[in-house]
Amino acid sequence: MDTYDVQNFGHQDSGYSYQQEVEMDGFNAHIDPQYIIENDSCSPRGEIHSPFIGFFSSKFLRTGFILQVISLSLMFVFYWAFGGSGIFIFDLYAASENVKLSQSFHLTVSTLMGIYITGTLYIALFQVFVADNSKLVRGFRAGSKILSAAVTLDFISSVLRMVQYIYAYYYMSMKWWTKYQQTKADWIFFQFGSFINSFSLIMYGASFFYLEAYHDEGTHEEYAWINMILFGLSGLAELLMVFTGFGSLFSVLLLVSIISGTVWSMSFEPLLEKWSPALHSRDVNADFMPDSKECNQGYGSDSTYYQMQSIAEGPMDHMSAYGPGMEDYQHQ
Repeated sequence: MDTYDVQNFGHQDSGYSYQQEVEMDGFNAHIDPQYIIENDSCSPRGEIHSPFIGFFSSKFLRTGFILQVISLSLMFVFYWAFGGSGIFIFDLYAASENVKLSQSFHLTVSTLMGIYITGTLYIALFQVFVADNSKLVRGFRAGSKILSAAVTLDFISSVLRMVQYIYAYYYMSMKWWTKYQQTKADWIFFQFGSFINSFSLIMYGASFFYLEAYHDEGTHEEYAWINMILFGLSGLAELLMVFTGFGSLFSVLLLVSIISGTVWSMSFEPLLEKWSPALHSRDVNADFMPDSKECNQGYGSDSTYYQMQSIAEGPMDHMSAYGPGMEDYQHQ
């Protein structure tokens, strides 16, 4: 770029001075030009599909929670309808005899577990589509990553539970039950789903806390604490039940936790969608984030936060954007 071109470019609407443009040109000299996109935050492809896909992707979290609430509530109802006593838990062999040997009950719960798994997949899709770019704070991005791990464990445990009830539908009999009582050979198979689900619930609570508490707008921070406490208690109660036989109230806590998550998602997901870029946009700017906000305090008193402004945000002191270790480059 010769001097005349640089001077003319500096007078365009980019908001940068001549000196800043010269510095930026030198800073990007080592980058392949085909990867440099100037004044364009949208992809030339995919825009026509964004409204249709966005209509569904903006409702994944709410839909997933609603499906889980419906399926788990119906499990309680059918458990009592088939003559079960006490509280429904996913441990088939802790149920009363008439429920334990009922093929209709096993088939019903297997079907409802399919609905529950569908809800889990919807929550997984929410995590896939959530905008957790680098402009958002570290806590929010951590919540998104924890949610990915939680939903993976939840999916595995739900599939194992569905397989358990399908297995019982085909093979459960009094003869088999008598043998099981003597050997407990299948204990690991039937309890492993509950074991990993307990960790998924704890991770759900942590992820929802980080997503809510560290979003720049957020709904109410009380939701963050309520979800973390309820899901955490559900996971601990389930883990206690696996190893001690106590803690059967975990299924009630689980239902209350999912209802709490549903209420929270009704306000949080629309808010999240409001501030998220479109599917065809590569913009990583959070327009609601004020530049004047004092957020440059790190873990130590000497920590410094280097903020890069985009072209859309107007002029900046370009050399102040260099991070540690770039001082030598400034004087080249």
